[in-house]
Amino acid sequence: MEIAYICIFASNFDESIAFYRDVLGLQEIPERLEKNFHAFKAGSTNIGIERNGTRKDGEKTKAENAVLIQFKARSLDELKKITANLETKNVRFLKKLVETHYGSFTNFLDPDGNKLEILYQP
Repeated sequence: MEIAYICIFASNFDESIAFYRDVLGLQEIPERLEKNFHAFKAGSTNIGIERNGTRKDGEKTKAENAVLIQFKARSLDELKKITANLETKNVRFLKKLVETHYGSFTNFLDPDGNKLEILYQP
């Protein structure tokens, strides 16, 4: 099986679309830009934004946001550049450039408080 979409339910549809398009720089899928659904290319996977989600000012709990979307950085240098770029766009960070035994990551929140992560694994 192959993943068709990973869907995020957004409380503010337009703000979320702008975040994934303008802040993260994901490419829109023109044939999937609809009134209640908006799709983006994210490497070999697609991310969909749908209406009627819930918003939280801070990070959602795992029960509220049971899926973590991790974007892949190809190098530690790329992770640092992406993090610096996100800093210029006033992204709400949780942790920046953390080194662990399995790799390095930066995690942050989307407009609804969903946790996202950029991960580099050597």
